[in-house]
This record gives sequence, structure tokens and C-alpha cells, in this order.
Amino acid sequence: MNNAKFAIDFVDEQFEEEKAPLIRQRLEEISRIIDSMQRIADNEDWKVLKILIFDELVATLEARQKSEASKKPIDTDELQRINGQLIWAKRYSDLYKLIDVYKLELTSLKDKLNANN
Repeated sequence: MNNAKFAIDFVDEQFEEEKAPLIRQRLEEISRIIDSMQRIADNEDWKVLKILIFDELVATLEARQKSEASKKPIDTDELQRINGQLIWAKRYSDLYKLIDVYKLELTSLKDKLNANN
């Protein structure tokens, strides 16, 4: 019998049991986030903001990215900064995609919690 394996499994089980309340708390938080974001995404006011602010921001950043990439020499720091802003703008302008990200996290946490029970 491998006592080291037994000890490691025992410690893993204890650790997972201690994490269960934190996982449950995070599940509640994510559920609230998803519900709130869903209500916001379905609201007409959000659609107006998305069109007038976020879509325009993405278009502007994409144009700046192309402009910066065509310069000689290329300022890699500036290009990376623009890329980071563009990623952020795309991520947060589409709430439905962001909701999907949180749903994946929710599913993963539920699986983790169920595996411990």
C-alpha cells in the first residue's frame, strides 16, 4: 500500500471540503452577475449605448491599430497598448459573449462542487 498516495488524497479531500463554501459563494455571485448582465443586455438603453459608444470605440481602435501597424518604424509599445484596448472594447461591448464566459465559469464551479460531494 502506498501511504504517500493515501496521505496526499486525504489532504486533497480536506482542502476541497474547505473550499466548498467559497465555491458556493462564488456560484451565487456569478449567478447574480449573469442575471444582471442579461437584464442590461436586453434593455433598449444598452443597445443605444452599444451602438453609439462601444461599436464606435471598436471601429476607432481598429483604425488606429491599422494606422500604427503601417508606420515605419513600428512603435511596438503603442501597438500593444492599442491591441489591449481593442481586446477590452470587444470583450465588454458584447454582453452576450461576456455572459457566456460567466456561464462557463458557473458550469465549471458547479462541476467542481459536485465532484467533491
